Amino acid sequence: MTAANTRLTLTIALSYGSRTEIGDAARRLALDVREGVVDAETIDEESLRCYLYDPLTPDPDLLIRTAGEMRLSNFLLWQCSYSELYVTPTCWPDFRSEELIAAFRAYAQRRRKYGGVEESSIEAVGEEGGSS
Repeated sequence: MTAANTRLTLTIALSYGSRTEIGDAARRLALDVREGVVDAETIDEESLRCYLYDPLTPDPDLLIRTAGEMRLSNFLLWQCSYSELYVTPTCWPDFRSEELIAAFRAYAQRRRKYGGVEESSIEAVGEEGGSS
């Protein structure tokens, strides 16, 4: 499936905070609404995305967290909402190609649901008599 791919996007953010980015986007969007550039009734996820620092970069498919950290750490909170997480105990300076390949292999085993629930999960809950 990836044989024809010609590039990979690596995003490194220095001195960056996602809460600040979202706040800045909301502020700029509010100004455009006030100035009549944007109709408030038309605001949706994609229109807000246009006000993010880098709206053309696609959402990450995989977010790799090093040093065993189990948090996003204010990194691309909007963009990573449906990213798959891979956590490794390896610290960043020691992260090598072998660890990257392990992350890619783990990612390849996952079923992307993008926030949805699989039908089999719903059926299993119903069979157990539970409710959701």
